[in-house]
Amino acid sequence: MMITSQPEDVDHVSPKQRELAPDKSHPSEDLKNSLTQLCEEVYFLRMTMIESEERMRHLLTDQHKHERHLEEERLRNSSLKENHEQQLADMDRSYQEQINHLNMEKSKLAWENQS
Repeated sequence: MMITSQPEDVDHVSPKQRELAPDKSHPSEDLKNSLTQLCEEVYFLRMTMIESEERMRHLLTDQHKHERHLEEERLRNSSLKENHEQQLADMDRSYQEQINHLNMEKSKLAWENQS
């Protein structure tokens, strides 16, 4: 008689023991299922990673686009501010010249009225 790790007479194994014992009737099937499951998980992870990378690239592209737009707006605002300041300085100079001219005429008229 040959000694094995499992009893030859399966009828002596309790239902509880059968429940706890791994099913060794088809180990290649279990391995195949496990490998299939692992392959599916790896595929899912790869697809998730690819989608995440695409979203990151899209977000980075949008960020660069917004940064360029913001820089263009800053430059435009700076240019408008300089133009506005120049116009104000020109108007101030023009008004100051008009005030000086009117003050000179006022002085002339006051001098002429005195004489």
